[in-house]
Amino acid sequence: LYIADNNFGMFNRDREVALLIRKMQDNYGWPVFLDTTGGKSRVKKMLETISILKPKTLTIAMSTQSMTPEVLKNIKRKNLEMKDFLWLQKNSKVTKNISTSELIIGLPGETKESFFKTVAALIASGIDIITPYTLMKLNGTKLSDEINDNINSYTLKYRIVPKQFGEYDNNLIFDIEKVVVATPTMTFDDYMECRGLSFFLHIVYKNDAFKKVICLLLLAKCNVYDWIIEIMNYVRNFEGKPSKLFNAFIVETKNELWPSAKSIYDFFQGKDNYKKLLSGEYGENLLAKYSRLANINCFDEWLDIVVMITERHLENKKKDNKNILIKLKYY
Repeated sequence: LYIADNNFGMFNRDREVALLIRKMQDNYGWPVFLDTTGGKSRVKKMLETISILKPKTLTIAMSTQSMTPEVLKNIKRKNLEMKDFLWLQKNSKVTKNISTSELIIGLPGETKESFFKTVAALIASGIDIITPYTLMKLNGTKLSDEINDNINSYTLKYRIVPKQFGEYDNNLIFDIEKVVVATPTMTFDDYMECRGLSFFLHIVYKNDAFKKVICLLLLAKCNVYDWIIEIMNYVRNFEGKPSKLFNAFIVETKNELWPSAKSIYDFFQGKDNYKKLLSGEYGENLLAKYSRLANINCFDEWLDIVVMITERHLENKKKDNKNILIKLKYY
């Protein structure tokens, strides 16, 4: 069950909702899992509310968007403080043992450097899954109006929402989103760098196969963010299947962007082009697509790189490695 509430748990009515859901869980065994976004304050109130639910059934996402104070001020946003989020995760018996956070690339005032710092801060805090999104320009929002007021300072492109298309009554229909790929403080090349980091967050940091490696690094008190950046730099500068995969992702990330909605319709009117859309050559969620390809086509190569870079980071802590490996079995 997905609860479409960006501040769940903060108010009295949420307690009533939680009581109803718990009654359904006890009587019918459903919902087995819940997903929602917690409020930005009143963490004790939230804990009281979500504790009503069955244990280990709830995933609360920390919708961070950014951790840059100037950016949060620009978008009139207040995040749940990190210490409160971690306290909530630690003290709740209801939440699943996983923490997630979402970021948005291209918010007003964000730079490539500040985006990378936000990622570093989230990793240092122990957030398990970090999912960056590209900023969408949604008509009717204040942010969209602000962009319109400074339209010459922004670069906007169009792309198909992944898998959201079809043929109805002999007409091709596409769900198209308008996205921001350059701002006064972030060039298009900077945007691509941020997308590149997102690639490695998905393939390495989010990958369950490497979770114990990350635990090992944490036990050895290594900097996991620096570890990811070193893997990123290695893959970008050396030939091999992972490098080819990354380069293909970068090419497709650029190719998914169109100058107008009309150009999308015109291109896919051709039968051969529409077949490519149906086959997944176009119109995919690229991070999900390339995560699958990394695991299916070249996992051994990724593993070799991860192990090599990990050994480098452990070199200065050799005397502790034996104890670390023993601890890792129980981590």
